[in-house]
Amino acid sequence: MLEQGDITWTFNETGTSLVVNNTVQDAYPYMLASGTYNVALTDDALFIIADGYESEYEYDFADGTLTLRDTQGSGDGPHMQFSRN
Repeated sequence: MLEQGDITWTFNETGTSLVVNNTVQDAYPYMLASGTYNVALTDDALFIIADGYESEYEYDFADGTLTLRDTQGSGDGPHMQFSRN
């Protein structure tokens, strides 16, 4: 199970770039690795571009919590929650 602070995401002010710090990369290789990624945001989806591959997530931001739901393939992909610091 992930602990608070194991993975942090920091968006730039314009929302076009994401810096990931993943301290548990070996245990969770399917999560984004540490690095900087391009990001695109629409009214109902967040796109993260990594190594030429685009991941799409439905998102919701409420009460300081960002929730992402994988919308690709079978729909049973990861659901992630991030709290704002």
